[in-house]
Amino acid sequence: MSGSLLSAWADLRYQWQVNTRLRAGVWVIVGILWIYGLLLVGDAVVNAQKASAMLVAEIDRLRPLTRANPWPARVDEARERLTVLGGMGWAEGDTGDLGLTEAAFQDWTRSTATKAGLRLREISLTRAGPASGEGSGAAGPSVAARPGTGQTVKLRLTADWGRTEMVSFLAEIGRSERVIVVDRLMLRLSATPPLVEIDLRVWAGASAVKPEQAAASRPGAGKP
Repeated sequence: MSGSLLSAWADLRYQWQVNTRLRAGVWVIVGILWIYGLLLVGDAVVNAQKASAMLVAEIDRLRPLTRANPWPARVDEARERLTVLGGMGWAEGDTGDLGLTEAAFQDWTRSTATKAGLRLREISLTRAGPASGEGSGAAGPSVAARPGTGQTVKLRLTADWGRTEMVSFLAEIGRSERVIVVDRLMLRLSATPPLVEIDLRVWAGASAVKPEQAAASRPGAGKP
């Protein structure tokens, strides 16, 4: 076996020495492989330069953010907005007792309607349903909402129809610091006397903030 290998190697050396075409062909193949390797290396260098340029551009873009970070200010702004939105709900007492809230909402509606000149015929108040996470039988004027919970309270009032009085009443609702939604307004002009029926809706719960506290937390509050 070793003898045949030595014989083959000697034959190959002999052919290399005497065959010019063989030497030229081998050198051509080596040259082609060398050029192909150089091309591959060049492509790799170009790709690396492009990736490096992209990283430098990304670093240049992010560098200003490290100098002036806007996120803390945005967090404070979001907290202020949440405080203001919390002040738009209805909550009475330290525990946000729904019974007290309902009574306050009903008293506010009566006094505002009287101020606007509306003559009330009937007023009734109901709860639209418990907040998420509470049982469906949570109705009852003495039930206090847990912190962070609440529910929708609806009030229906019937009054004698008067265009001026109604416009004044709706304007007072719009000027209220707490959110009051007019769900439905229906005229009964065929009745004697003509009547108007209004459904109002508010969000009541212990998560609400007092209007004066919400006003104090608004951006620019307390500035001249």
